[in-house]
Amino acid sequence: MSIVHLQIQPEQLPSIEHIEWKAIDKKYLTVANLVWITYSIAILCAIVFTFFVSEKWQTTNWYLTSGIAYFILVVIGFILTKKDIRNRAYAIRERDVLFRKGWWKQTIQAVTYNKIQHVSLNKGPYERMFRLATIKIYTAGNSLSDIKITGLQEDVAEQIKTFILQQHAVTEQL
Repeated sequence: MSIVHLQIQPEQLPSIEHIEWKAIDKKYLTVANLVWITYSIAILCAIVFTFFVSEKWQTTNWYLTSGIAYFILVVIGFILTKKDIRNRAYAIRERDVLFRKGWWKQTIQAVTYNKIQHVSLNKGPYERMFRLATIKIYTAGNSLSDIKITGLQEDVAEQIKTFILQQHAVTEQL
């Protein structure tokens, strides 16, 4: 008995253009900006501390140079955060979950329900302020194959989690 593996032509593959992507909640941009502000304040504190501790850095040129560099990095951070958040979307399909992210390096992750180990729903302090949540889908592979969908409304995140667990239970029975 010989095994035959039929070749599939590129024209026969399903088109990614037919996926109905659902964008994450627009309020998540505010959450991401608050996180960026928190990190920026921590970095600013480290810079100010360095100036007080180190005598060789206590010159006007270093203050000015550091201040300008800090300001530029903060502004770039806000711009990149906005671009990144705008490109995040997900799709819950019959047999898998898809997540799209990135604007510079675009990534689409796909996980079939039979590869899912467990699903967690997380809410950070800023997410709770805006009634948002993050779903993390853990897979049987390594952590690189896990999917983390951020910026979901709390009730939608609960529904997605329940649906994924139901679909996983169905695939386990097959």
